[in-house]
Amino acid sequence: MNKLRINSLILVEGKVHYISELFKEACISKRGGKLSCTAYSQIEVIPLTTDWLIDLGLKKFGVSTFYIGTFKIHKRKAGFFIAKRYKEVKYVHELQNIVLDLIDKELHYDKIK
Repeated sequence: MNKLRINSLILVEGKVHYISELFKEACISKRGGKLSCTAYSQIEVIPLTTDWLIDLGLKKFGVSTFYIGTFKIHKRKAGFFIAKRYKEVKYVHELQNIVLDLIDKELHYDKIK
């Protein structure tokens, strides 16, 4: 979890939140307009799935490739991989960080109410 940042998507009590502030022992997360102070021990990372890729705005190309802008990720039996580095991506916040680093685009999840 050490790669969480502001705008990372996380689960708090089974509901999706964005991180809005980070502190040593806890973070401030938001769900809709409501802010919560959450200890890191209560945070769950979100496993990456094809549904999450689509919900984050990636488009499907062919059988197993998803893309946004110039960024591509591939689904294999063993998980999701970035082709150029053949790096496995297991969690939504990891994907958010990689896309921001490579193409300077913030991925958003619009289903938070």
